[in-house]
Amino acid sequence: MYLKINFKSIGFVFFLLVLAIGISYFVTSVDAKTIDITTNSTTNEINSFFNKGEVIGNQKLRNGDTVIFHKGDYDNLRLNIKKRITLKSKGSVYFGGYRGSKIIIGSNVKVKGFKSDSYSLTMVLKGNNNELSRSIINCEVLIKGSKNKLYKNSITNVIIQGGKNYLKGNKISSRSMDYGVYILGSKNRIYNNYIHDSNDGICLKKGFSNVIKGNVLSSNYWNGIYIIGSNNNKITKNKLKYNNCGIYYRYGYGNNIFKNHFYRNKIRTQSFY
Repeated sequence: MYLKINFKSIGFVFFLLVLAIGISYFVTSVDAKTIDITTNSTTNEINSFFNKGEVIGNQKLRNGDTVIFHKGDYDNLRLNIKKRITLKSKGSVYFGGYRGSKIIIGSNVKVKGFKSDSYSLTMVLKGNNNELSRSIINCEVLIKGSKNKLYKNSITNVIIQGGKNYLKGNKISSRSMDYGVYILGSKNRIYNNYIHDSNDGICLKKGFSNVIKGNVLSSNYWNGIYIIGSNNNKITKNKLKYNNCGIYYRYGYGNNIFKNHFYRNKIRTQSFY
């Protein structure tokens, strides 16, 4: 028994599929709109707009939209962003309240030019392929997903639980309250960041195949880079200065540590096996 395949039919179906996808993206881009969030809206209204699909200003949130938070105080927000949107602010916004605020970001979301002066805010990149750029985020950023990009931001501290994430050109300082960058995941790339005035500049714990390259780690209370229980990581061309200890290495194997530059640390390197 022979199976006869009509390649012309298959090609035509494939063409229709590609055409449908293209039309879908075109319609999304045409329908995309800018939605303004101001302090005239209540906490419940803003939460329901993002989380339940309710309207603000007669507008519903859809894929491709840009949402702009305007200057002001926004208390006790719990936002779960599931649409593919761009999030911005106009002026500095403060997320406060007795419970604090949390922004949970799904996938394919862009946060650009966003300024938040709130230490009680937590931003969670739960999904994949998000971009956080050119923003001032005075709070903790928790990365749970993969292939997220953070570049040219000012951030309090970053915790990376996922893999294949990319941090480049950020200024990071927890003001000696916590780690600057805490890496628990694997295959992440940490390039050319300025990490200062934290407990440990970078803490690499139980991660493998991460690359930490070209960063400046300065004036951290304990260590510029603290490595514990981590394997097969590459740590190179970093500048470590004015830290208590430049690099503290504790347990692990196969780590490639070379061509790092040390200046006026109390202790250059320290290891414990």
